[in-house]
Amino acid sequence: MATFFRQPVPHLSNSWVAIAAGTIEGSWGFIIDLQARTTVHKKRCSMTDDFKTFIEKRKVVAQAYVNGDAGPLAKIAVKNFAATFFGPMGAVVEGAREVLGRYELDALSFDAGSESDLEIVHMCANGEIGYWAGFQNARLRMKGRAGTIPMRLRVTEIFRKEEGEWRLIHRHADPLFETKSHGTS
Repeated sequence: MATFFRQPVPHLSNSWVAIAAGTIEGSWGFIIDLQARTTVHKKRCSMTDDFKTFIEKRKVVAQAYVNGDAGPLAKIAVKNFAATFFGPMGAVVEGAREVLGRYELDALSFDAGSESDLEIVHMCANGEIGYWAGFQNARLRMKGRAGTIPMRLRVTEIFRKEEGEWRLIHRHADPLFETKSHGTS
């Protein structure tokens, strides 16, 4: 898991920069004036072609998963690094074997005929670390139930190169609930 901390920015009074330990070179970086709550500076993310190709593969893996097949996900899951999964129902799972076991168990709930799409809002990668953030939209068929169930999750996934291949090391997914706007966020 990434560790975040704040660091003062000397030339901006009462301003801080948020930094992730092991941050991705060229990723979005923000300097935020905490009093004004406005973005003062941002830096654009770089992207590797192999990560873009991998994300297309990740979409196919998600489709297999919601149809009850965890095999493709097992092929991209990390084997030799720490792993975490923050599931949609609040579960927190740690450890590569434990996370993969949870993925395999959860996939057994889904039935053939489900559909999934990853709606990527932002993604970034350098040669070693990559991530995407956005939404997973699905129409699920659950074993033992008739019909489909719509699902929209907010998702962040982090990947790391392991033996030259992109591997999933962290997934955080939670349900997106529609809220009524009252003029504040």
